[in-house]
This record gives sequence, C-alpha cells and structure tokens, in this order.
Amino acid sequence: MSLHGSRSRRALKSARWAATITAVVALIFGTAVPASAASAPVAASSVGVSSTVTAGVAGGPVKTSLAGFNPGNIISDAVFTAKSSMTEAQIQAFLNSKVRTCRSGYTCLKDLRISTRTRSGDAYCNGYAGASSESAARIIYKVAQSCGINPQVLIVMLQKEQGLVSHTYPSPGRYGIAMGFNCPDTAPCDPGSAGFFTQMYGAARQMQLYMEGRYFTWYAPGKTWNILYNPNTSCGRAPVYVANKATSAMYYYTPYQPNAAALAAGYGEAKPCGAYGNRNFYNYFTDWFGSTQAAASPNQGLVKVGPAVWLLSGENRYHVTAVAYAEYKRVFDSPVNVDANVLTRYQEGSFADLYVKNASSGTVAMLQDGQTHRFASCGLVSDWGGACGAALVVLTDDDFGRFAVGAEMTSFGRLTTGGRIHELAGSKITPLYDNAVAKQRNGGEIPYAAVLPAAAKTAKAIDKQVRFLPGIFVKASDAPEVWLPDEDGVLHHLVSWPLAAELGLPRQVGTVVPAVDLTGYKETTSLSVFVRCAGKDYVAAGGKLSPLSDDVPLGFTTTALTDVTCSYLDLTGPALRGTGVFVRFGASSEVYLLAGGQYRPIPTDAQQRELNGGIAPTILTAGSAFKSRVSIGSRYPATGTFVRVNGTPEVWLVDSDTLIHLPNWATAVEYGLPSRADVVASSAIAGMEKRASLTPFAKCGNSTFVAAGGRLRAVPEARVAGGSVTALSSKVCAGRIGGTAVDAPVFLSDGLRTSVAVGGGFSALPDATAVSRAAAGTPVILHRVSAAYLSALPASDVPGEGALVRSSAESAVTLIDGEFRMHLPNWGVAADLGVLGRYQVVAPEAIASRAVGGPAVGIFVTCGSQTYTASRGELYPVTKAAIGGFVPLPLSIATCKTLQVRAGSPDTGLLLTSSDGIVYALTGGKLVPAARPNPAILWLTVDTRTIDGMPTG
Repeated sequence: MSLHGSRSRRALKSARWAATITAVVALIFGTAVPASAASAPVAASSVGVSSTVTAGVAGGPVKTSLAGFNPGNIISDAVFTAKSSMTEAQIQAFLNSKVRTCRSGYTCLKDLRISTRTRSGDAYCNGYAGASSESAARIIYKVAQSCGINPQVLIVMLQKEQGLVSHTYPSPGRYGIAMGFNCPDTAPCDPGSAGFFTQMYGAARQMQLYMEGRYFTWYAPGKTWNILYNPNTSCGRAPVYVANKATSAMYYYTPYQPNAAALAAGYGEAKPCGAYGNRNFYNYFTDWFGSTQAAASPNQGLVKVGPAVWLLSGENRYHVTAVAYAEYKRVFDSPVNVDANVLTRYQEGSFADLYVKNASSGTVAMLQDGQTHRFASCGLVSDWGGACGAALVVLTDDDFGRFAVGAEMTSFGRLTTGGRIHELAGSKITPLYDNAVAKQRNGGEIPYAAVLPAAAKTAKAIDKQVRFLPGIFVKASDAPEVWLPDEDGVLHHLVSWPLAAELGLPRQVGTVVPAVDLTGYKETTSLSVFVRCAGKDYVAAGGKLSPLSDDVPLGFTTTALTDVTCSYLDLTGPALRGTGVFVRFGASSEVYLLAGGQYRPIPTDAQQRELNGGIAPTILTAGSAFKSRVSIGSRYPATGTFVRVNGTPEVWLVDSDTLIHLPNWATAVEYGLPSRADVVASSAIAGMEKRASLTPFAKCGNSTFVAAGGRLRAVPEARVAGGSVTALSSKVCAGRIGGTAVDAPVFLSDGLRTSVAVGGGFSALPDATAVSRAAAGTPVILHRVSAAYLSALPASDVPGEGALVRSSAESAVTLIDGEFRMHLPNWGVAADLGVLGRYQVVAPEAIASRAVGGPAVGIFVTCGSQTYTASRGELYPVTKAAIGGFVPLPLSIATCKTLQVRAGSPDTGLLLTSSDGIVYALTGGKLVPAARPNPAILWLTVDTRTIDGMPTG
C-alpha cells in the first residue's frame, strides 16, 4: 500500500504478485509490471510496455491521435463529478452495446448481478442501501449518486483497470479487484477490499477523499509539479501545472504522465518509457462519452438540434420554450449542437417551461433568476399559471441542484421586475399600494414576490382597486378630500377628524397617493357614526363601538364596512339598554338622544326613561370636540300634549319621540286628553317619527282598551275585531286606564245610537233588538261616547246585500237583501241563484243590524218589474204567467246587481227538469209532471234539491 492512500496498483507489484498475475494483466490490459516503485510520494498506476487489449475484448480500440490531451487538465471538475450524466437504464444500455455475446460459462459485466451491503454515509459518500441481486449498472449508478462521481468516469476506470466493460470471458479474479482499490504497490491486495461492490464504492469514495485535498497534497491543484513519465526515473519527468481537483485525483491514482511517444501511439505501446494509465483514461472517455472538458455531455443539459433547443435530464427530453430559455441557459450554459438521433434515446416530456419538479424529493418549484422557488401546494402552482402533473419538467436531483435555492413561492407577485407587489387569488390579481400593505396581508412579513410569467398575467384579471392598509385614511395628492378605503372597492368620505376619533380610527392621513390609485374605487356617502359589521349595527362613541339593541335611529345613515376594516375597530363598547341611543359629550352632564338625524337634549332622568322604553338608558360618552360636528336639535315637546306646527292644520299627539295624528277633537275628549294644541316651530318636531291617526282602540303595555268617556276601557284584544290599535307609551296611558275586560262585543253609544266593533271598524245597530242579536247571549256593555265621536267612528267591513251568511250563534242560513236576511230553504236554491260560493259564517255582530224576515228565498224572483227564474247560477227573464201561480220574491236592486241576469225578452212558457230527467209544468203554484215536453217553450234544468223543496200536484 502507498504511504498516502489505498490506491489501486496495476503497475508496481511484489515479485509474488507479479509471478501469479503479471502475464494475465499484461495480456488483458496491455501493461507491464515494473520491478520497483517510483520515487514520488504516492502510489503508482497503470503503466507498462503493452498498451492494447489483445484477448477477451470485444472490438479493440483503434484510436491513433490524442489531440486535445492536456496533462494538467485531464478532465474538468464539472465532468468528473457530473453524477447525473447517465441513468441506470442508459448505463445498462451502454454495457450491453460493448459485449454482444458473452462466452459460455462466464458472466460478463453487462450480465453481472450480486448482492450488495449497506454502507453508512460520511463526508465523502452519502451511504448505500444494500440489496440482493443488483446489476452492475445499478451498482455503478447508485455509487455515482452516493459519492458524486460521474458514472462515465467509473465505467472508464473499470475498463482501464481490468477491461471489464468489453471483456467477453472475465474471471472472478478480475471482479475481485475491479477498480484496483486497496491493492498496494509492495504487497498483495487487501482481502477485505475484494469484491465488485467493495471495489466500486471504495474507489469512488477514495476519489472524493483525493479531491478534498486534506490528506493528499502532493499534486494539489493550482501548482506546478514535476511528474514522472514512467516508474523508471531514468525516463525523466516534466513540469505540469495541475489545473483542477479532478486532475489532481487522477495523478494520485496514477502518478505518471504520458510522454510524446505514448501520446503518438494512441492505444499502442511506446517502449521503453511509455506510461498509459492516464492516457488510456482519456482515450476511453473521449471515444465513448466525448470531451472531458464540456460542462455536460450531450447526454444531459441543453442541446440543440437545428433551431430547436432541448433540455435533457434523466431519461426525458423537454423542448425549451422561448420564455424559459434564459433561465435554463443561465444554469446549463449554451446548448451543445447534437445529431437528431441523440434525442431518440430520451422520452419526450412536456415543454420545458418555468415549472419544475425534483425527481428525487418531489419538490415543485418555479425558476427565476437562476434559482428554484418552491411551491407549498399545487393550488399555488395553479395561481401562478402552472399545473402539477405531466405539465411539470422533471429534473434529476443533480440538475435540480444546479439552480440556487431561492425563497419559497407565495401568493404575492409582481408584474415587472421591481414593480408593485400584487396579491394572487384564483383568476384575480390585486395590486397592493406598497410593501407595508403586502406585509400586513402576509401575516407580518414582507412576502417574496416573484415576477409573474407573461402567460399567467394574461390569464388573470387585474383588480381595479389598489389595496391600502386597512383602517387608515388616504387622500389623493391633488385633492383635499380624505377617504377610508374598504376591501369591497368603496371609498368612505371622512367629514371630520373628530368623527375618526369616535370611530377609533387614526386622526391623520395615513397615505397621500397619486390620484390614479383611487380611480378604481367607488365613492359613497360620508362615514357615519353608525356602522354595520357582519350584519350587525353599531354606534361609535369615544373610540369604541357599541352594538345596537334596536334599529338605527331615523334620520341617520349607516356605513356598511367589510370584515377587514371592521377587524380594525374596537367593537367592545357597552351594550345599550332599551331602544334609544343616548350620549353625552366629554365631561358634560347634558344627555342627548339621537333621533331624526339630530342630537336632542333630554334634560331629565324621567324623560330619558320614557324615551328609552321605560328603562334607564346606557349613556355613551363621545369626545367634546365631536359636539361641534353634529346637529344639535331642540328639546322634545312634553309627552301627552298636542302640538301643531305653525302654519299647518295637522294636530299631533306627542308620545315620547313620536307624533300620533289626531283625526278630530272628539277623539281627544274620549281619551281624556287635552282639548288644545301648542303651536310650535317645525324644528321642535324635526326628526320625530310621524305615526298614523289615533284610533278608538289603544294598546298600553300588553292590554287593549277602547277610548270612551274620557278614559281607556279594558276590552279583550279579540273583540277589536280587526280594527286598528294605537300603541301608546306608559306616560300617555297613565291615569287613563280602567275597568276589567269582559269577553263581549264592544258597544259604543251616545244614548240614542249604538255601534258595535266589527269588521275592522264599527257597525251601527238600529235598535235594541239588533244590539241583542250582536251580543248573542253575552253581556251588553254600552260605553257612552259623544254623538260627534260616534259619527266619526271608522266604518266596518261587514257582509252586504246578496251575501249568503250564517251567524256563528245561529243555525239558519240567510240571504241578505235590503234591511232583512231571508231564509234559504235548501242548498239547491243557493246553487240555482249562483250564491252558493258566497257562503260564509260570520260573527253575530257582523249581521246583527239586519233581522231575519219575509218569505224564504226561492228560484222565482223579481228585480224591479221583471220576473226571473233561477237556473244553474243564472236568472232567466219570464212572464209572471209563465211561473204558473208561484209567487216571485222581490229583491232589492242592490241584491239583483250581485246576481247573473240574462238579457232578452221574457219567455211566456216554462218547463223545469232536474238530473232525474222528469219534466214539470208549473200550474196553480205547483209542479205537475208534463206528459210531453213542448220544445217551443223555455225548458230549464234546476238543482234536484230545489225540485224536492217545491210543492207538487
């Protein structure tokens, strides 16, 4: 073993080793074994007098020129360590191509399969996962990946050391020392290093140790060294400037340079001073794989076929797009011109765009500025115009690693280099005003923002609104207005800085922007002290917002804000008790109610309670400066009084912060209210809600009352009978209510006339009998009122003439006609008259004004002077003689107008029939079966029930 490394020695061996193997080695490798070691402080390498393989090799080398060989740069570092230059499949295909047929009984390298051991990683190799029955191609590939050595270098070393690549009958001994690893100059090979796998892994690791330069410094790169031509020092030496680590490693492995004769001999001999190890390495490599100096062979990297540029990585080829070319060229350098048949060795993938995937780790990234920028999800890839799956360019781990690792991709990007940051979301791109906005929207850190590819930009819509920091005010540089921009593209105008203080927002302009940055926004009405957040209304005071318990007061607007802006507001203000919004300004004790767009002073606790639904209000504290920015109204008129605005006729009852219209003074008297109105200025009632007219019925709390005799008399709510009810405050009701509600109709009487509540109003009853009918057995309670009030009561909506009704307190069905209700003998008559569909059951008071009287209604009636016969819902005109002694019932004109009357001349004859087919003539007030119907006279079909109810003869 040499003093400084476990290097292979195909040259200088002990006498015993020479006796047993020299002849074979010379025959196979074309090398002689010198008798003594060189004087250099490293192990010697393959030298000797024979340089060509003459037995056991399929297709011997024929190289005759080594033009381009440089002893100081035998192979570049980039090529020496290009671990991804070949895939496992490509290595296997290469080995197959070198031996077509293996001699029977032997195992050639292309067919070799062995079990491998697991090796732990260290500073030189990443370890090895052992497995059973691994091919030589797989072992070469895995060792290359682990130790970072070009698999082409390992293949060439196998060939120059033992001729294994092209040998057709290799012995087991050749595999045992395949790379010459741990075969010292002066002793036998280390048995512990024997075996194909151990040789491969050990030699590759040793190369990395050599290049490290920590323990081996004699051929360190960047210096000139006197390197021997042959182990025989008499052959001389020459200075060589060692240009790189890879060449340094080659000299540690084989410490001789070829002389001019060896170079001129190609693969041949150059006795007596030729040395062939490094020469043959160069020969095999350039013959099999091309230049030892190219950054990458045509097997990987960028290649060019005609005008088309391709990326070769692993087993795939990708057509490079114009958009992505600069990124790939930045890392892989200019493309190498190759023949088209080179591309046939690779499977065609997608276009080589900017979106790549690491074949080993699965990392998906975008290329920009010579860096890979990792995507955290496929959704983010889509946002950036790419797609996971087949559309990605799959790079080997080595090719992926050529790019520097850049910042991780985010949902933020730029349209141009150094331009404004935009936020990406689906098909929309939102411009952000500055980095502060981007930082806020990215959770507190300024995000990495790559430049959007052109295709991604064209596929997305750019939002018209530039986004600013939420909750700050902006103004255009050429205008005085101050705005609060919101996420929904709306600008809210700020009318005063004190309002900003009430809202808890900054009291100054946060950003002065170019006017163009506001053009995409929609200008709305001014900011209000009332805002809506997440569907709930709040009022601002003192920098906090309190949730409302009722609607926003009349006269005030509400500013709807997005959740983003609302998140910058303090929504923890005190909850409001009651229905009103009350505030005081600064340290002042004066309290104001917000109503009608004004702040109205409420001087007493009692009035505050009254205007707040009867409970003490929550009083918010606003800034004193804000008072000058609001409209201060006048005090409210006293509740329970009447007011009239100067110059207008309408009189209003004041009830808290509302006004109830007074229809007439008679109503005021019955309520026991004042009989005069105060004349006030319009400002006194500004903002007060105007309500409908005061009605006979009132609601106090949960009880219902009727106004009569200067008081409010308790009545059951159901006995209002659909009438309107005026809700009053407790202060108006106080001292006026009385009595106990009795479940009976509500009667109002002036002593001469009586009306009953029914049908949404009041119905006049002509006499005491009618009152009794209305009461229907319940107590009759007459509430005395004035004649004027009785006359002014709202009319009721009750059944009129022509209605078919039944009182809920009676069993008889009657037809209303004039002042009476006439008995209906059967449903057949109702069907023939066409009134059956009108039938309804009503409250007794609804029809109490009409008594049941007169004969029962039938199918023979008169309207005016004309007699009619009813049939199937129509009235047919006939002469009185035609009805054969039956007496027709006179109906009022009003009732007749509700019936379907046929026009035309009256018929003088009449026959009736029904569904049983019997025909009747009318004689002497009776129905008489007719023997033979006369077709010349009127023949009507009536309901069978009608026939059954008529006399027959």
